[in-house]
Amino acid sequence: MSGYRVEEEIKRMTTSVAELAFLCLQQDKEMRPLMDEVVEQLKKTESGEHQLENLEKEHRDV
Repeated sequence: MSGYRVEEEIKRMTTSVAELAFLCLQQDKEMRPLMDEVVEQLKKTESGEHQLENLEKEHRDV
């Protein structure tokens, strides 16, 4: 993997974890993801499956 691709992957993963952390810090508990959702998202982030958009939408609809 080239240096550029590694850097982009690190940036994507960092952004994904930061966005997830933001969701976890919401004052309204209904807006926060469940811990099993957090674990699942972290596993997907680690494996390269970026699905945070679905998790954000799910909690906005609540």
